[in-house]
Amino acid sequence: MEKYRDGQRELHCVFVDLEKAYDRVPREELWYCMRKSGVAEKYVRVVQDMYERSRTVVRCAVGQTEEFNVEVGLHQGSALSPFLFAIVMDQLSEEVRQESPWTMMFADDIVICSESREQVEENLERWRFALERRGMKASRSKTEYMCVNEREGSGTVRLQGEEVKKVQEFKYLGSTVQSNGECGKETFRELSIPSPRWKSYVLINRHFRPHKKTYLMDLYLVGYLHLLCMWLSSSRVLGGYPIWWRGNRLVTIESRPEIRDLIEQTSSDINVSICSCEGVRVSSLHMNLSFRLFHYSIPQSNTLCTSAACITRSTPERLDSDACFSPCTFLRSLALGQQYSSLGSQPILCGSIPGLVPKQLRFCRNYIEIMPSVAEGVKLGIQECQHQFRGRRWNCTTIKDNLAIFGPVLDKATRESAFVHAIASAGVAFAVTRSCAEGTSTMCGCDSHHKGPPGEGWKWGGCSEDAEFGVLVSREFADARENRPDARSAMNRHNNEAGRMTILENMHLRCKCHGLSGSCEVKTCWWAQPDFRLLGDYLKDKYDSASEMVVEKHRESRGWVETLRAKYAFFKHPTERDLVYYEGSPNFCEPNPETGSFGTRDRSCNVSSHGIEGCDLLCCGRGHNTRTEKRKEKCHCIFHWCCYVSCQECVRVYDVHTCK
Repeated sequence: MEKYRDGQRELHCVFVDLEKAYDRVPREELWYCMRKSGVAEKYVRVVQDMYERSRTVVRCAVGQTEEFNVEVGLHQGSALSPFLFAIVMDQLSEEVRQESPWTMMFADDIVICSESREQVEENLERWRFALERRGMKASRSKTEYMCVNEREGSGTVRLQGEEVKKVQEFKYLGSTVQSNGECGKETFRELSIPSPRWKSYVLINRHFRPHKKTYLMDLYLVGYLHLLCMWLSSSRVLGGYPIWWRGNRLVTIESRPEIRDLIEQTSSDINVSICSCEGVRVSSLHMNLSFRLFHYSIPQSNTLCTSAACITRSTPERLDSDACFSPCTFLRSLALGQQYSSLGSQPILCGSIPGLVPKQLRFCRNYIEIMPSVAEGVKLGIQECQHQFRGRRWNCTTIKDNLAIFGPVLDKATRESAFVHAIASAGVAFAVTRSCAEGTSTMCGCDSHHKGPPGEGWKWGGCSEDAEFGVLVSREFADARENRPDARSAMNRHNNEAGRMTILENMHLRCKCHGLSGSCEVKTCWWAQPDFRLLGDYLKDKYDSASEMVVEKHRESRGWVETLRAKYAFFKHPTERDLVYYEGSPNFCEPNPETGSFGTRDRSCNVSSHGIEGCDLLCCGRGHNTRTEKRKEKCHCIFHWCCYVSCQECVRVYDVHTCK
């Protein structure tokens, strides 16, 4: 903060407060973080034994509740809990690595700093994403934003659309940090702590003579200097001494020079003095930080202006070096933390992807490692759409080299648009989950949260797929566009979630047998996603039974908001698993550039079918043409011992029917 104040540059800080930090730590996440941090397995099991089968009751107005299991959170009041929480937070900080700006973290106190408001908002979103993935949550009401050297129009910071409270000062690690870089309030607070006791026991005590009060005043000043030196030693723990060096002369705090060196050993002898604003020595003190030995002299002057403590190191290499620090210099020595490598180190790659909204662009840069899986999921969804609609009038045709890959078809709130959003959202969740299970991403891994006790004849093994993480990524990326208060955004959000729900609802146990000669003496099982073709079939059924909605408008504090309501009250209201739409589909029989229809001319049809893929319906009553087509196929295949198959090549003639 001192550096930015001297350079007249803005520094944006967000002070993140965690809601019920200890109570929200998932137990499975704790075991995972302990093992990843290198804790020996025997100690992990000891801690597990402490937390397993924890039961408690809640006292309310009518008495106590029945006992229930406690399956989340750390033990309150335990001396071990802070260390366990620190392990989880260390692993969390590894996940949100970044190069610039920096993050200051101590236990559950997190400060995110950056030179731009957009960057600090982006990193705040990264922390929120990482916290919520682990079951923790950043408090919306207690998280605060402060700007140093604020210029006009610097704006505010938002957390998931909610404006973060803006303050001019913040209390961090028991100290008051001010936006103007000053430390007057902290100095006044520290001095005011002993003032009431000093006043009641010394100044107004009639039993003390005036000369004794003067003598005790000297002791009070020495005690104050001791407090400063305690701050100095504490700042060593927090990451370095904020000492200003300036050759052989004393430098007052008002001159604000750059930090050029740091004290290296807290056990060295240090000469401490109180200096006036002009650098005149008023009182001196010799102190050894190892044994806290004091030698002081009575001050020759009782006048103290805005003062700074001046230090001279007595080590041989620094005999000629003096320095000064103010009573609140340890505020500037808050550990800035490790400067991590940014996950978004390839902004050109993300910036070159067309059609991304700012939130998606930030997501891409922050989580560049999983973006290939996101792209693979979108591709998987498009391929499944083309398979499911291969026999329909609209066959999910894509347009090459066009930002709107399906053309104008998705501009309308139709059934087709509902299906595309659902299958694409499901594809992203599916691909990311599979990538985590295969170990291609370091951000995620196997799921161990939903195991429970194994059944008879089998045990847990393998790698359970973490579908919840894939769903979370899909929700963050796919729903980033749908933040408007209109009906179309509400429809897209609903259908996106319906697609993701198909994965969570169709997770199943997949088992493998172990034993001699193929016997199944032992089975190991794990949670696995279904085949994506089954998800496509499920969503295709939801497409056929999609619910038609109507748009309703109502006024809220943020303005007019559009919501959806079922068009027919006598039908069952759609659930979160159903697809919804509120506009009719266009006629896909004839080409129409406005609606994105390519027509069905020259499309292959099934002459023997009476369904939608039959020539009668697919060709829209225009009739069909029939032609013969010769195809080369393998035939008369024979297996030879051992071990190969030989086939002949046959030419067969087929009738091909196409729409007129």
